[in-house]
Amino acid sequence: MDAEPGSASFADSLERLVGALREESEELNRIERLSAQSFREWFDNAVVRVSAKLGITLARARALVDDFVAIGANARSAYRNNYNATRRSARRVRRRG
Repeated sequence: MDAEPGSASFADSLERLVGALREESEELNRIERLSAQSFREWFDNAVVRVSAKLGITLARARALVDDFVAIGANARSAYRNNYNATRRSARRVRRRG
């Protein structure tokens, strides 16, 4: 195929390429959504099974999970803030502004 810029075959080829890339992007987004949903369902089932084995209420088990998530988020935020503060203090040349 001899497609040159400006020819009808070039425009058609470009249009097909853009369409294929769009479909690929939509498919990857769909897979990501399904993966996240599948993980949430698996995790919820795991929490239900663990709470039944330990003999605690499901609400308490979910509260514990929420606490661990909050602790992890706070630790990540503290690490990020400490890293940025250390990096700023170690700069040899200060930024203006």
